[in-house]
Amino acid sequence: MTYIDFIQFRENMVNSQLAVDTISQPAMLKAFNTIPKEFFVPLSYKNTAYIDQKIPFKNNRCLISNRSSAKILQALDIQENHIVLDIGCLTGYSSALLSCFAGAVIGIDLSEDFIEQAKNNCATLNIPHCLFFPQAHQMGCPENGPYDIIFIGGTLTNKPPLCLFNQLNNYGKIGTIIIKDGIAQGVIYTKIGSIIQTNYIGEMDDCPMIGFKENPSFVL
Repeated sequence: MTYIDFIQFRENMVNSQLAVDTISQPAMLKAFNTIPKEFFVPLSYKNTAYIDQKIPFKNNRCLISNRSSAKILQALDIQENHIVLDIGCLTGYSSALLSCFAGAVIGIDLSEDFIEQAKNNCATLNIPHCLFFPQAHQMGCPENGPYDIIFIGGTLTNKPPLCLFNQLNNYGKIGTIIIKDGIAQGVIYTKIGSIIQTNYIGEMDDCPMIGFKENPSFVL
């Protein structure tokens, strides 16, 4: 059997993908170097988990690349007292990363199978501060809010629905990927009173997030 040094793979990812591409926060680099991504991906992608590419999951789902995740998380500026909602958490990798910064993480996914895997993965790895619930993506999880941060780990075709902004505290943020001018762009939305401030943070994976309907009208 071939020995795979996943610790070295993680270090290589941090040094050759993240640290050289505007990811400068030591805590961010430490988080990506600590959480064992290979534990959360499908078995067929375990040995290539740290390559900088999106990873397919069943049911037309995917996990966004290392750089895309790190850029969004860094731009969200998550603090240790923050409550974070992780929408489309799959098997828990993004929630595990978020738990390195936040006081509490609520992970939701419309797949009950993924939710059970996320619970088991985080319990096995003794990852704290994470709770998981099967829930429709577009609805969020209002019963556990309000939130300081909402992370949507996939591409939307439109601005997130109003109900998600209503689950944010004032100055709360939503980080995701959206199609703008035909290109997948990372974006941070900040809620300031009745205003939504939009900040694009660069081109990213196009990794469609299911469970969101078209949202042509938007009024806060």
